[in-house]
Amino acid sequence: MKKHTKLIAAATGLALAASSATAATTILSEDWQNPSVANGQRVGSTGVETNQGFTGWTFPGNNVNRISHHSGSAAPQDGLNPNQSLQFEWSDSYSSYDTTHNWASDDVYNVSFNATETSWSGSKDRYIGIRIRETGGGLLWQGHAKQPEYDAAHAGNGNSWSAAQTFSMDFSAADFGTVFQTGAGTEGTLLTFEVGGVTKDLVDGSNYANSNRGNYVDNIVFTLVPEPTTTALLGLGGLALILRRRK
Repeated sequence: MKKHTKLIAAATGLALAASSATAATTILSEDWQNPSVANGQRVGSTGVETNQGFTGWTFPGNNVNRISHHSGSAAPQDGLNPNQSLQFEWSDSYSSYDTTHNWASDDVYNVSFNATETSWSGSKDRYIGIRIRETGGGLLWQGHAKQPEYDAAHAGNGNSWSAAQTFSMDFSAADFGTVFQTGAGTEGTLLTFEVGGVTKDLVDGSNYANSNRGNYVDNIVFTLVPEPTTTALLGLGGLALILRRRK
């Protein structure tokens, strides 16, 4: 009986620990590292511009994106030298990646990334937009991250500015269709991930006040986060097996 009590306590502890864990399935991870791409190289998916080996990505044309090299602290760093990041010269244009994930109604997601403003028109705010849509279909969800002004005082110094600003967004399939210009979609379809510099808000599409173009984005990670109840059930299932073998 005492052995069973100890086993129950141990297995229950494991189940509780499992329920609090945040083991996630990576849907997309991109750090923009490609040593063969020259500094300032434009990337695009039309005309003479290509995706420069970034498989799965589709980039807008019209000189929107460059791959930028950074060896100092002027852009997000990932420990590589030179560090490469995606630069958005123009706003309200998105680069997209077709994932292999078919979404389900109980999906829970997290998106994290580093972003830094360029020094152009330093007194202006910058926004990074993340969008999720059905591949080849409609928009499901979108969110914006506001970066601090680069130089609000026009003094040449940053205002809460960091070369490694980290942003994180949490949302779920239950949020699909609840944001401006989105729809509920069809469960089971593939997802496309989109990232871009934006100047229009998520309320009515009007322009953000005091906003401008010019962003670097790096180290994008889009993950599927399991619900705590799922891992808890796995722990309890293991408990049942242990007790059955001990009888």
